[in-house]
Amino acid sequence: MHLQKVGILNQEADPDDSEPSHHRILVDRTHFKCVTIDPGIYDIDDLCFSLVLLEMLPPFSTGSRNCGRIGRTVDNRSRHFI
Repeated sequence: MHLQKVGILNQEADPDDSEPSHHRILVDRTHFKCVTIDPGIYDIDDLCFSLVLLEMLPPFSTGSRNCGRIGRTVDNRSRHFI
């Protein structure tokens, strides 16, 4: 993730990591992305520290889509937008 063009504006993370976390991200100073991260995908400390989280996020999907969810599929253990 290119840190100079991406910034987290708002984040809500459950300290128990039992509920999804929600993040509003500004990309290229013009586009908002609303990202939901499933529980257990990232450590709670990483979810709350935006510089670390931005480095860990998978690439945003191309196009005008502005909402996404990060999770894992049963057969693919990597983190990605689903």
